[in-house]
Amino acid sequence: MQRLILLVLFVTPAIFSSCGYFVGATVSKEIIDLSQPCEKVMKVKLPKNEYVHKVKVKVTGKANGKFSIEDKVFEGGDINTIIYEGDYYGPEYSVKYQPLDKEKKVTGKLKVYVTFYY
Repeated sequence: MQRLILLVLFVTPAIFSSCGYFVGATVSKEIIDLSQPCEKVMKVKLPKNEYVHKVKVKVTGKANGKFSIEDKVFEGGDINTIIYEGDYYGPEYSVKYQPLDKEKKVTGKLKVYVTFYY
C-alpha cells in the first residue's frame, strides 16, 4: 500500500506537467467604443520564479458591424469565441481592435480575456 501511495505522489505531478497542465491567471479588459481602433495591453503578476508558458485569448460581447481583433475578422452580432490558444512566453499580451465597417459606425461592447498559463 505504501508503494502505491508513493507511486501516486510521484507519478501524478509528472503526468500533469507533461500534459500541459498549468495554473492560469486571467486578465480582462473591455472595448467600449467600437467605432475607434484601439490596442489593449494585458499584464499578469506572477508568483516568484514562475514564467508564462502559453496564453488563451477569448472575446465576448456584441457588435453591430464588421471588425477585426488580432487579424481575425468578425461580421458582428453576438461574439463568444477563442481567437488564440498556444505557446507564449511573456507576462504581457497586446490585443489590437480595428473597426472595418465603412458605411456605418460600429457600436456595441466587447470584452477580451487573456489567460496566462504558468
